[in-house]
Amino acid sequence: MVTILDPSGERSFLTDRGANLNLCADDLPPTLLDGVGMVMVSGYSFFAPGPRKAVQGLLAAARQRGVAIAIDPASIGFLAEVGPRHFRDWVGTADWLFANESEAEMLTGEAEFERQMQLLGEQFGDVVIKRGRFGAALGGRDGIAISQPAPVVQVVDTTGAGDAFAAGFMAALMRGEAHDRCLAQGIERGAKAVQFVGGQPG
Repeated sequence: MVTILDPSGERSFLTDRGANLNLCADDLPPTLLDGVGMVMVSGYSFFAPGPRKAVQGLLAAARQRGVAIAIDPASIGFLAEVGPRHFRDWVGTADWLFANESEAEMLTGEAEFERQMQLLGEQFGDVVIKRGRFGAALGGRDGIAISQPAPVVQVVDTTGAGDAFAAGFMAALMRGEAHDRCLAQGIERGAKAVQFVGGQPG
């Protein structure tokens, strides 16, 4: 993966899937779900037939076991290439969706924020939309339930900010914290990530 930064710190990726294209069902046995509270899947996993089939099998096993599922669309470019309807069909229903603003608009075909939340909530139990410097919001089929701002920080590199957000949110969720606290933790981690160069700040 090649990462390109513009002067504002926004990043673009040039990717080569490499060995990821060889992901298969044998790599994802149901035993991976033993003792797991939630499985989170990157949208990148759905954009090639072999990995998609493997991940869909794992998600089916998770649903049978009652393990919660979270989806991160991961790439506006790939979503545009395959089409949002195909992607939503491949993913199926899930407990959580973590999308940024561009992904939410692509997946719904709607520019209005509240409407995006409602439409995504028809497929995903809880929807989190990451809004960069505007913070993030959580809601579902009834619309926006919680919206929180982001702190003002110097943005150096946005690489990994979404992953840092998800990690902070999910860690708080698995600790049993309230959703508003989970959102705050996600925003805090994302804001920290953009202040460092690279996807894995120290």
